[in-house]
Amino acid sequence: MQADNHGQPHVPTRTYVLVGLFLAVMTALEIAVPYTAALKRAMVPILLFLGAVKFVTVAAFFMHLKFDRKVLSWVFGAGVFLATALGLALMVVLRV
Repeated sequence: MQADNHGQPHVPTRTYVLVGLFLAVMTALEIAVPYTAALKRAMVPILLFLGAVKFVTVAAFFMHLKFDRKVLSWVFGAGVFLATALGLALMVVLRV
């Protein structure tokens, strides 16, 4: 990786293309899961996992957290964890 004038790493275009392809595959999986009868019982955990993976990927590459201090990644990770826990708790309380 090269550094630009501000000392930030420069990521090659190929990396962004590969990340975009990865996100497209993840989206295709998210669309396929509800249509797969064998996955009906595990649909919610699978979709939560896929959504979390996509969030982390976008935050790491497109928000450049991969190249920033680790504390920022922990803050974002804690936010995702707390939001997921809150959503699951509401689902349990409301019996959704």
